[in-house]
Amino acid sequence: MIKAILFDYNGLLVDDMDYQKKAYEKLYNDNGMKVTEEFKKKMLSSSPEKNITDVFGNDLSDEKIQSLLQEKAKNYFDHIRGKKIAVEHLQEILESLSKHFVLGIISNSRTEWIKPFFEEYLNFFSLMLTTEEIEKPKPDPSSLFKAASILNVKPEECVYLGDSVTDMKTATNAGMPGIAIPSGVYRKEELKEGGASYVFNNLLDASNFIIEHRKELPLL
Repeated sequence: MIKAILFDYNGLLVDDMDYQKKAYEKLYNDNGMKVTEEFKKKMLSSSPEKNITDVFGNDLSDEKIQSLLQEKAKNYFDHIRGKKIAVEHLQEILESLSKHFVLGIISNSRTEWIKPFFEEYLNFFSLMLTTEEIEKPKPDPSSLFKAASILNVKPEECVYLGDSVTDMKTATNAGMPGIAIPSGVYRKEELKEGGASYVFNNLLDASNFIIEHRKELPLL
């Protein structure tokens, strides 16, 4: 029996991956740093701190890391300010899911980068774990275990939804079904190879599937 739905945030609940990429690219370009296309792909599912230290080096002071993160955040806010970034049908989806399950967000992003642009939907969620509360970032499963514990459910009573290979590996490591919705960063085949139990074209189809099979997800 499924009792809890755990969500990634960027690229899943909000359609912002292109804005995230542009924000990091501007940060790197403005500071004279060059990165590969492969790194640009991976950075969209890594923690903000890791994206900074992987490019600028591990010997940065905490003060410098925070300064670069704020620079990146400004770039991101400049891109999304005034835009509706929530995915299509999100209100309807969350209303339907919340009738059957408790909902949680687990994200490598920062709380300050989520709340101002997602506040109208936060009442649907019983918890939100962001990089400030996560000791070991995904794909380490500890954040999913922590969420299950807070929600007072067993890990096997949860499913985790995400848009990246990292998300699917995290679900696999936690012993949870991983449901993937491609955001344009990873192809369906990559998500399946990464451990996705199911891949859907959009969040609405995924939510309808979970509700229909909430007593037991079929093996595919």
